[in-house]
Amino acid sequence: MNKLLKFAKNIQDFRLERKKLHPVENIVFITILAIICNAVDWEEVADFGKSRKEFLSKYLDLTNGIPSHDTFNRFFSLFDPEKFQSLFIGWLHELLDIKTESNNQIAIDGKSSRGTAVSHAD
Repeated sequence: MNKLLKFAKNIQDFRLERKKLHPVENIVFITILAIICNAVDWEEVADFGKSRKEFLSKYLDLTNGIPSHDTFNRFFSLFDPEKFQSLFIGWLHELLDIKTESNNQIAIDGKSSRGTAVSHAD
């Protein structure tokens, strides 16, 4: 968790100062955890945060509560997706101690992770 939190805190916040009710690390940290736990839209990300507020408060300053689904949506709709992808892949490489950046991929099969993969018996 601490490595994920460090990644989230290192993301440069591009929002206007007056629009920062929730710290960038809260938005990123909750979103990544929610997606790992199979959230598929912003409502599910917000619901994930609300249902795990006590747990998340061990890592985040939740003075202003859990961001709404609109906040998650706005933040990521304004974040350059290529920039976020680059930052996230760089963090994964660091996390997994991958030395080169060429052609290293992590394959995630959505059906297997959700337990819906079809098994064919011989």
